Amino acid sequence: MTGYNAAPVSLSQTGRAQRLEVVVQARVRLTDLRSGKLLWSQEHFIFRSQYDVDQAAQGSFDREIVAIDRIAKGFAETVVTSMLEGF
Repeated sequence: MTGYNAAPVSLSQTGRAQRLEVVVQARVRLTDLRSGKLLWSQEHFIFRSQYDVDQAAQGSFDREIVAIDRIAKGFAETVVTSMLEGF
């Protein structure tokens, strides 16, 4: 992972975040461990997911984890597809 950010995309009338967007940036490299030869790489994966902020603030962390889980699933699927297409 080369970057992570969670930023508000929607604010209430009082200025509190109502919706956040999580952005994960990653670089992936597949290397032959014996020879050290780079077999495949992708330098710029960017994944995003948004979630509503619980105004009670107790569930916000849980919702961020769910958003990160969605990103992780999409990331894994995209990496596998990109690798298979790249060979």
